[in-house]
Amino acid sequence: MSMSSKTLPKHVYKPSAVLVGVIIFTFFVAHNSIKLNETFAQPRSSSNSRQRNIRTSRKIFSADNKYIKLLRHTIVLRSQAVAYCSVPKINCSNMRMLMRKREGFSNWCNRSFIHANSGLLSASMMPDESVQTVLYGSEYYRFYISRNPFARLVSAYENKINRKGTDNSKLFKGMLRNECPGLTLGEFISFSEFVECVTSAKATNMNDPHWRPQCDLCRLDAIKYDKIISLENIKEDIRDLFEDLGWENDIDTLMLDTKPSGSKAIKSYYSDLDIERVLKYYADDFKFLNYSHTPTGNIEFYSSVQWASKTSQSKC
Repeated sequence: MSMSSKTLPKHVYKPSAVLVGVIIFTFFVAHNSIKLNETFAQPRSSSNSRQRNIRTSRKIFSADNKYIKLLRHTIVLRSQAVAYCSVPKINCSNMRMLMRKREGFSNWCNRSFIHANSGLLSASMMPDESVQTVLYGSEYYRFYISRNPFARLVSAYENKINRKGTDNSKLFKGMLRNECPGLTLGEFISFSEFVECVTSAKATNMNDPHWRPQCDLCRLDAIKYDKIISLENIKEDIRDLFEDLGWENDIDTLMLDTKPSGSKAIKSYYSDLDIERVLKYYADDFKFLNYSHTPTGNIEFYSSVQWASKTSQSKC
């Protein structure tokens, strides 16, 4: 009989009980390993899905890039269904402090957390369906505080450019030089040079929100705000706004009774050419906010010591 046809002993091919146990155990571990992997992968899948939703919202609301700025500047109080479009140089620091108070932050009056690490929710952090509701839904109360473009530009210049010897001023001057390489800007930048840079077609990337048009940041042409009040009349207008919101007890948080340390006529800053440039660059702001085409009123100055003193009197 050949070897190929010879019957082999049973112990050669019959699996033992131990071997069967090993096979079953291996299958069990492999099967459950797959399930564990699926389980731990689920949060990542959910997170990725959320990120896709957020990116989708950017696509929906960025038919033009102005919506991206709107999302970044819109502060959302979900618990109260309130949305506020925050624009620099329009009392936004005090308003953001108030928003932190309304959200229940124990250190709401600490001005170090007003902008960086504020903990406030912006529309840019929300998924697309929520953004849609915040910007257009009847469930939300939307408001905005406006300012005369002439006054706002002077405020930006004095606060960010003309503060001699400060690191903040050096930073913003450097930004201007980068944004306007076609202009020769020295160590001292005059107001007229500042206006020319901000409003000039030579600017390569004029995106700083401190002097970006209000219509660009808050889409005044596309968003229906329930109330728009002006900084020029804020002491009177804020009462109506806060009555709508039920925030009457928070008016003192804005520190509107703070006395300025000095003031200067806004028209004294402007030449005829400056006015022409501002009217052209901020044309939509003048149109939608109905401000005079002539610089009027005064720019008021407040010292950091004043704000620190007032803030320290607030009860966190």
